[in-house]
Amino acid sequence: FKCDCGNNTLALAYQVKNENTKSCGCVNHPDFTNQRFGMWLCLERKDTNKNGDSRWLCRCDCGTERIVTANRLLNGRSASCGCNLPWVRKININIFSTV
Repeated sequence: FKCDCGNNTLALAYQVKNENTKSCGCVNHPDFTNQRFGMWLCLERKDTNKNGDSRWLCRCDCGTERIVTANRLLNGRSASCGCNLPWVRKININIFSTV
């Protein structure tokens, strides 16, 4: 059936008929549009992966755009495209070399 959000999803006929299935799952996914997670800015929700996690098109402060799962954004496992890693390493080297 077609969800109110526009996504097509599979459901058993009796679930739709009995109104046990009312959406594609989009109601369980908060809207992160224009929200920041570290260096990421969420631009738009793209889809849902096989695990049911929403995937977002994000733009890093450096300009790189990537699709990132909501889970990785929320738990901090993805805070940038990786562009800041050399910078972080350089700072860590400077901190530990002065000790």
